[in-house]
Parts: sequence; structure tokens; C-alpha cells
Amino acid sequence: MTYDNDDDTSECYSHIEEVRIAQQFIEVLKNAELNNGDLSAEMIAALLDPPKDSLKLNPEDHSDNDLLMCLRLFLNACNSADKYNNAICAIKQRFGDNDILSYDQLKRRIAQLTGISPIIRDMCIESCLAYTGPFSVPALWQEFYTIPIGPAIQAFKRNYQIASDMNYFWSHVTKLLAEQQEKGVIELIDDITCGTDILKAVNQGDIGKHDTVLMRYVIPGGIMPGPFKIKIVESYLVVGLNHVAAINKAGGLKVWDASHQKTVTSKLYIALATANGPGMVYLNGLVGHSGKYGCRLWCGLPGRHKPSAPMYYPVLSKPDDYIVQGCDHDDIPPRIVHPIDQAQ
Repeated sequence: MTYDNDDDTSECYSHIEEVRIAQQFIEVLKNAELNNGDLSAEMIAALLDPPKDSLKLNPEDHSDNDLLMCLRLFLNACNSADKYNNAICAIKQRFGDNDILSYDQLKRRIAQLTGISPIIRDMCIESCLAYTGPFSVPALWQEFYTIPIGPAIQAFKRNYQIASDMNYFWSHVTKLLAEQQEKGVIELIDDITCGTDILKAVNQGDIGKHDTVLMRYVIPGGIMPGPFKIKIVESYLVVGLNHVAAINKAGGLKVWDASHQKTVTSKLYIALATANGPGMVYLNGLVGHSGKYGCRLWCGLPGRHKPSAPMYYPVLSKPDDYIVQGCDHDDIPPRIVHPIDQAQ
């Protein structure tokens, strides 16, 4: 697929298509704004002026108790509308028509409580690209969802326990920097916060006390439904990255921190980007689950596959009664990093 840019800046772009596309998406991020149409006016208002109270439900309160029951049913239904509605029907038949929310009502209530609503954008029906950035055209073929991280962080911080847990990063890196200054070395490397780049960013002031480092909690940034392989992954990722860039350009995310009982400004710092096995191939360029040595550039850990199945998994322990040619090696100790065998 080709894309021709006829504006005055086209001469600044590379003649290599892949590089040119990346440059165009970088330009999109440079011009990121909150009011680009991705978020509703209510969501933007909440980002700039968040609720200043704890996000919690009281089991002693009748209406909250009903809501808690609906939430538990929703989670147990694993996002299945049919399972949830069947459970609701059974409860109503036994106990009458209480204030029990329907599936759609509950999803709207969750969005109201948390402030989190997905950003919905159009995509090619064959999954090759999303209609974003330089490919923005009206096309009602298929949709994909991006979960905006700003409202999610605000919701987390309104809970005292979660907000306290999120203070771990700053508490740990300040101790590490103090140890490094006192002893000249960090004696125990046991966490990603011990990394040179992280410590350097904190020491230089790029990451502050109330900033949020995006790497720990597993929060889905987006869902790309398939069914075919993605050709231009930047067209999907740009929506979430644009959201982060827009927040930082606006001066940071306003957050009511329940652990400090005050509103703080939090810059968003992306330290790690992760995905599932197939998705990670698009981020790091490695072979992933389709090859025996999925991380062939970084370590020599061999994978295993099921009999007559093509996908490899980084299984350390050899399964019982497992005989598959090329995969039935002995157990691999988890703390040993295997060297790369160029011949393989």
C-alpha cells in the first residue's frame, strides 16, 4: 500500500515508504491535542479537573450492594452479555424485580464511576491498518478500541490502597539513588527500577515524585480484533500514544491522590511497552511464537510446541510423557540466560 502526501512538508519525508509512514505518525504525536475528537467534552473536563473523593462502594448501602452484586456477575460472566443477562433473569425470578442493572446499564454505570470510556476508531476490514494519522479517511468498515490511560490512572489514584501501592516506584528509586550515592554501587539488582535509564531519568528530574511510570500494571492499551495480520501497526498504536502525548503537552494529568488526600499533576512516562506473544512481534521485530528461538537476538532460550502444532512457547519445564523432536530438551533453570547459538 502506498500513500502520497501532497502537502508542503512532503519534501521533508523519506522516500522509503516504511520510514516515511513512521515520520508522519511522529508528526501526529508532535501535534497531539486533547480536543482532537477522541474524547468527549465530559472526559476532557474530568482530565483537567478530576473528582476529589475516593472511588469506593459501601456494602452496607442497599443501592451500592446491588451494584456490587452486578459487578461480580459482570466479572464472572467474562464480558458475555448472554451469561450476565441469564444470571440477572434467574435472580429476578427468585427475588423479584429489584434495582438490578441490565448489561448495557451496568457498562454505562462503570464508565460513569471510573470515567473510562473507550476511544473507538475505524480500521480496515482486513486488519492491515487503522484509519488514523496520514490514513485518516471516513470508512465505516470495522472498529477497534483504545483504552485511554489518563482516566484509568485517575480512577486508580482515587482508591487509597492502589494509590499507596503506586507510590512504590518513587519510594524504591529514591532509596536506590541514596544507596548509589553512599556506596558508589547498587548491591542488589532485583527490580526494573534498578535500571540505568530509569535511575538516570529520575536523577535528572525527567521523572518526578507524582509522575506515573507506565510499566507495572497490566492495563490493555487497545484491542485490535483481527482477523488478519496487521501491516502498519503504528496506525493502531498512535491513538493511545497521542492520548499520552496530549496529556503531557497540556502540562500533565490532574490526579486526586487518595494516599496524599490532594490533587497532584502527573506526567506520563512510558518505560515499557508490552503485548501478548503475537502482538509483541510488531513491537520488537523478533520472530515470536512462530520460531523455536523467539528471542534469538537476546537469548538462546529454545521453545517447545505441542505435537503437530506450529506455535512455540517458552516452556521451561519439560511436560510429562512429552516426545517432540527438537523440543524434548531437559528442564531449563529459570535463572540461567542461554547464550545465542548463531548456527541455530
